[in-house]
Amino acid sequence: PDRGFRTEGIYSIPPKEEIGEWSRERVIDKVFEGYKESVLNEKVKESRVYFVLENYVNEDQLPDAVIDYMDAVYEAHKMLGVRMYICHFYMRGQVVDQPPLERVLTHLDQIKALFLKHKNIIYAANFTFLGRYGEWTSIRIPFDYQKFVNEFMDAVPPEIRLIVRQPRTKAAYVNPEYWRYPRIGFADDACHGLMYESVDVGQGYNQPGSVWWNMDIKESPYTVNDTELFTTRWIRMAGSW
Repeated sequence: PDRGFRTEGIYSIPPKEEIGEWSRERVIDKVFEGYKESVLNEKVKESRVYFVLENYVNEDQLPDAVIDYMDAVYEAHKMLGVRMYICHFYMRGQVVDQPPLERVLTHLDQIKALFLKHKNIIYAANFTFLGRYGEWTSIRIPFDYQKFVNEFMDAVPPEIRLIVRQPRTKAAYVNPEYWRYPRIGFADDACHGLMYESVDVGQGYNQPGSVWWNMDIKESPYTVNDTELFTTRWIRMAGSW
């Protein structure tokens, strides 16, 4: 606890017809209010920040007001002294078709200037945009992941660490010879501890001795591992640890 706490914040970008009502000051006030309501308040040192773009899944370009909104969220965290794990996504619980690759890359190209501008406050960037909550799950993707992965890695400044949800994603889409490979960590509930085998039948998942387990453990000193605490249901599924 003396090192501070990590929290999460979800910022759903208002639709085009409403975003004009959100001044920079209003966005910053919204961020500050969220931290004031937290029982941890000034003890929070890091936050996983979700930028929700569900209102723009069918827009070929993000309006300037969207970029300004996100920029204000960054500025508020800088004022608070809270480092950010950033995540962008189009869909929450619902299953929807992903936008075409060209549209996703256009949005990424518009957003990457914020990565550079705020690289000192961004601790890690998640390989996101795709799937529920940017976790690459429950999705129908009409394009090759590889192109997106390559473009995303090139868009993120080298000072910012990268994280993926599962070791198998890193193994499948990032060349081990790529300079960033040893510094790509893992996020969410997919790592750390024994998980129910049926989640990933035949892969060994993160069982001790499996490929994914060894990847996680051997590289953990060099990567960000931003995981969630297991719920009672998960513990019952996993059996004994």
